[in-house]
Amino acid sequence: MPPTAPPDAPEARTGHVHVHERGDKRLDAVLDFVAFTARPMPLLTLLDEAPRRIAVILGADVCSLYLLEGDQSELVMRGNVGFTNGAIGQVRLRVGQGITGQAVEYMRPISTGTAEEHGAYKNFPELGEERFPSFLAVPIRGKTGPLGAIVVQRRESPFEDRDVELLSVLGGLIAAGIRTAELIDEAREKRARRAGGGTRRVTLTGRPLVVGRALGAVAALRRPPTRPSERQSSGKLGKGKLDHLGDVRLLEGAFDFITVIFITRFRQRPLHFFGFIGMSCCSLGFGLGVYLTLYKLIGHHSIGDRPLLLLALLLIIVGVQLTAIGIIGEQLAAMAGGMLGGRQSRRASTLTEPDPHEPPQPARL
Repeated sequence: MPPTAPPDAPEARTGHVHVHERGDKRLDAVLDFVAFTARPMPLLTLLDEAPRRIAVILGADVCSLYLLEGDQSELVMRGNVGFTNGAIGQVRLRVGQGITGQAVEYMRPISTGTAEEHGAYKNFPELGEERFPSFLAVPIRGKTGPLGAIVVQRRESPFEDRDVELLSVLGGLIAAGIRTAELIDEAREKRARRAGGGTRRVTLTGRPLVVGRALGAVAALRRPPTRPSERQSSGKLGKGKLDHLGDVRLLEGAFDFITVIFITRFRQRPLHFFGFIGMSCCSLGFGLGVYLTLYKLIGHHSIGDRPLLLLALLLIIVGVQLTAIGIIGEQLAAMAGGMLGGRQSRRASTLTEPDPHEPPQPARL
């Protein structure tokens, strides 16, 4: 039986009661979006799903979601539908730059039917934005300031006032969803700290060189994780601009790999690392010294002006210094381990040894 209005309600007196059943595409999409944002979810899920749903609600060809990152002055596209996946994480705007940046700067929606004619329009040729001239940017307002912006675009038919109002309300729902995702991430980080020691939230910019799991403190990231689609399409956006960075990224990755190996293998035994290199340098230096000595004794040649003599002395000096550093590091590691073991043993004795001044407790049957 359908619900009815109270007898004293105006609808009951006039006899007009309208229950909005499913079938209105726009209303159904709005209600589904409200239910979607009410669910707790990771930030990445929100960034992936919200643009698609908003595009359906407003009948837009493109929907992009920007978040403020870094020093809260840079807008980074973190969610999108309508453009290539390579745009996510690559399209960046300063606050006040472009229509989107101005919307965040003024904290007011900005719309236009011909985006290219707008004075603040910022064109990204690799996106082909000229295909979608109808443009609407709405800031996402947080508790203490802007969090980002939502941008929707169409091929034709400019956005109406009711679209601006609706998108502003949807932006408020996204702000609440972002806050919920932050709480989920913070709870996850607290559990990680309790399980594996002290880490702090950091933001790492750029694109990963090698797909895999981060180690140590790097595992606690404030920024949304990389999508598989971003890794697969990393070469689709600005390929000519990114190719020249390949050698630099490879070199940085090699140094990072060496750093991880050093931390994981030689943190407790630094003499194994520095001593090996130091002894290698000393051995090479002594070898050169023996060669020069034989060269002088057998061939009766002068070696005072030969560069090999300076190289041999330098290798011996560097080898002795590295070996000394390894010995000092070994002593420091042993002292740190002893102090930690002493604290743990004292804590264990405190928990296990009874207090002599405390009266004995009667036995319970």
